[in-house]
Amino acid sequence: MFLHYGSNIPIEQLTKDPVSVGRLPVHTGFLSQVGLFFWAASASLCFFNVSLLWDQPHLHRLKRFLLNSGLLTLLLGLDDAFLWHEAVLPAWGISEKLVLLGYLGFVAFYLFRSFPTIRQTDYVLLSVALFCFGVSIAVDGAYRLIGNQYLLEDGAKLVGIVSWFMYFFQVGRISVNLRRI
Repeated sequence: MFLHYGSNIPIEQLTKDPVSVGRLPVHTGFLSQVGLFFWAASASLCFFNVSLLWDQPHLHRLKRFLLNSGLLTLLLGLDDAFLWHEAVLPAWGISEKLVLLGYLGFVAFYLFRSFPTIRQTDYVLLSVALFCFGVSIAVDGAYRLIGNQYLLEDGAKLVGIVSWFMYFFQVGRISVNLRRI
């Protein structure tokens, strides 16, 4: 309601589907929507597994890793859904490059802090996800050189998001097996 009253945005723009509001073809943003589902599923997996392990003091490092992973995933998913780095923050005078550098720093810190735990997992899918995210960001940054980059940029991002989900699905299965009843 704050957006409606505070910014004078019509209520239907806040409640209706973007495809309906924009009178766009129903397939508009299909792959983007699939990506959002996988972001949400990944964050849910992380938070759910934290709740399963809550009473397991011997798994403190794994719980912290899953909690931090869930928070990072939630941040990235919300950014993807609401275009924070592309539209919202630049409209407030914060450049997209600065936001991406902030995310890069945050992810680097997350990986550094989580490395001992990540090293104990089958991290191939996490590596694939990070590589694909890097390709997507690089293609986005070099769009003038590449031309029609949408399939490569968005395809790499979707493969990255699905790989991210699959990695945390694996970690979740392991964490369930580690739980002492």
